[in-house]
Amino acid sequence: QKARIETLLSRAVAAEESGWSRLQEARVRLEIADRTGALQALRTSLRLDPTSTEARLTLGLLLEQDGLLSLARDEYARGLEYAPDDPRLLVAHAKAAYLTKGPTASLPLLLAAARTDTQDPALFAYLGDCLFELGDLPGSRAAYREGLHRDPGNSHLAERLEHMPPLNGHQP
Repeated sequence: QKARIETLLSRAVAAEESGWSRLQEARVRLEIADRTGALQALRTSLRLDPTSTEARLTLGLLLEQDGLLSLARDEYARGLEYAPDDPRLLVAHAKAAYLTKGPTASLPLLLAAARTDTQDPALFAYLGDCLFELGDLPGSRAAYREGLHRDPGNSHLAERLEHMPPLNGHQP
């Protein structure tokens, strides 16, 4: 069956060599567990269409899954050159920056991403953690609360908020 899929992919890409067709090839290759082929297809997709946010996000996610966070961060940053207001890229870039550059460098990126309409609880966890590391306990609390507002019942954010040190004798 895999050989049949390979044949169909070859024909499809030969019929239309475009960034979109290579992105679709990458998605199919991921479905059949051909990660190497998917990475090659994504790189070709971005060579043919460097503005493709979907290809950029998919490649970044694969790099993150491989533990290559700095490379993922750089891919997201390249995507932002073409789509500076894309909320998905802003969030992905901010999270990867926090994990690779630390709190001071990533705080402006995390704050910008938090101003989007994202529901991503990890962004607010990282923003809260970042502010905590920088000594801004009220800001940290506010970030966790905002994350809970956008994703009610998120246990990771609730735990972080619960374990915050008391502020002026009051619990979070």
